[in-house]
Amino acid sequence: MRDEAYRNWLQGKISSRPISDSISRCRRIEECLKLDLDEEYKKDGGRGLIALLEYTADDEGLNRPAPEEIYFTPGSNIRSGMSSLRSAVKKYFEFCRATL
Repeated sequence: MRDEAYRNWLQGKISSRPISDSISRCRRIEECLKLDLDEEYKKDGGRGLIALLEYTADDEGLNRPAPEEIYFTPGSNIRSGMSSLRSAVKKYFEFCRATL
């Protein structure tokens, strides 16, 4: 992940707190899944990773767990957490489309 370039690209698009949150979420995905977002983008435009991070209302209703590599504290709303992670990764891939 190109942290500083991504931070600079986000400037003016969103405020500073969400910028830090987005970067943290992207780092969390890279660490948990042991991957590089830039490599995932180069592989298939990020589609495979975005699909992995999908967690639907049906998943929630059936109490399906998140991917085992992505830890949530007990009692956390997994659907909301997965949505936040997925949104951050999608934004990073938008950055990749604009800069690669």
